[in-house]
Amino acid sequence: AVTPLRNALTVAATNQTSSLVEIYAGVFRGGARGAWVGGAFTMLPAVPQFCVLGPMFHLYRQALGGSAGAAVIATALTETLIAYGAETRNAQLAAPGRAQGVILHNPMRPFGPGVGVHLLRNTIAMSGLRVLSEPCQRGVRAVCEATNVKMQPTTCTVLSDLVANLAASALSTPFHQLYCFLVISAVQRAPGAPTPSAGETVVEAAAFLRKAFLVPGTNRPSSLALRDISLRCAYNATIFTLFGAIERGSIDLWSSRGWSS
Repeated sequence: AVTPLRNALTVAATNQTSSLVEIYAGVFRGGARGAWVGGAFTMLPAVPQFCVLGPMFHLYRQALGGSAGAAVIATALTETLIAYGAETRNAQLAAPGRAQGVILHNPMRPFGPGVGVHLLRNTIAMSGLRVLSEPCQRGVRAVCEATNVKMQPTTCTVLSDLVANLAASALSTPFHQLYCFLVISAVQRAPGAPTPSAGETVVEAAAFLRKAFLVPGTNRPSSLALRDISLRCAYNATIFTLFGAIERGSIDLWSSRGWSS
């Protein structure tokens, strides 16, 4: 269901002139088939991926002495092992400008260009729901008490999740776009062309980030940065806020039926 939102981010990584609306319009220009291109590859790992984001996170947290931060890293590593291959194939299919005759990434291969950036992106993106949400809840409750505003606990939790996930989404944007740039660059090189060295990759990555997120010749964020952050928030914050609501609702239902030990 969220493939068009993910594909919009992929297209944005290669398009540094179009507006947010133009990016979405371009994704849907070919109809549903164009908007959901590559989505079939991400469907299969989606089930274990969401099991990892939910139950496995809590198991990791328990095994790691109750540390949410350590559990987030362990969960992100597992998620990358499951989803990297499929997401990379999806990105390469959705991106324009592939070289003729190039071989796309094997969706079953859990490593390749940008895998470290993919892991870092997952760690930051997940931190909204798993690390930042509780401080946000305390902040929202404090504001409500100070302003004498009454808010239902569920509303407070969902609002806090949304704020936390928006922050995490914004922080993870450069890493997501860099990951897209790296995996797309791999299929824009002609077959047989030499693979860039580690040093060359670092230089290319730094140049991409400066061009995508900073006004030329300055250290000020560009309008493209705002565009990509908005695209990332629409995708990532939506997923994790809905996921958090479903998870908490399921836990409450389980407890209310007396099924918990």
